[in-house]
Amino acid sequence: MIDETAVFESFFKPVEGGYRYYVWRWGRGYSITRAERDEMVAAFRRRLRSRNIWTIVLGVAIALALILAAFALLRISEAFFWPLVIAASAAFFAWQRWSMRDVLRPIRGRKPDAPRRDGREFDVAMGRAWGRMGLVWIVMFGCIAAMNLVSFDDKSPAIAIPLAVLFVGLFLFALRVMVRTILARRHERV
Repeated sequence: MIDETAVFESFFKPVEGGYRYYVWRWGRGYSITRAERDEMVAAFRRRLRSRNIWTIVLGVAIALALILAAFALLRISEAFFWPLVIAASAAFFAWQRWSMRDVLRPIRGRKPDAPRRDGREFDVAMGRAWGRMGLVWIVMFGCIAAMNLVSFDDKSPAIAIPLAVLFVGLFLFALRVMVRTILARRHERV
């Protein structure tokens, strides 16, 4: 399976005198010391240990139950179903970002001082962290999701089209990471 700590560590690039940390793929980097990097990785590991899969499943089940209960009790129109699901998803991602506050504490208040990381270099680092099976699973998920979107109901093109763009985009990104990682491994062997 995917080693989440290794994926997080792929956002660090060793440089002379420490590391560069890239918060996201296309962002500029932060120069940090080895001690700050170790502190961030340790905080990330603590976050992983405290995050149990059952708490996530329970949270999703409760959110879905609340949405369905709101529809049943308040007699809300079905037209509001997808906006509520999207709002709940946005709240989940906001919570995920908020839960990273301890991890990002060493760079809080700093301005990025390094240029953007080369996309090919980042893709290879991410692909190595995901591992071969992780990449295969992500590409397979993208194929399955894209195929399921084809069967979306004609009554909901307002949701089907953005979801199709999102899933196809994620699939193509994972495919690009997979190809670049494989080519980098072949190049290293030569």
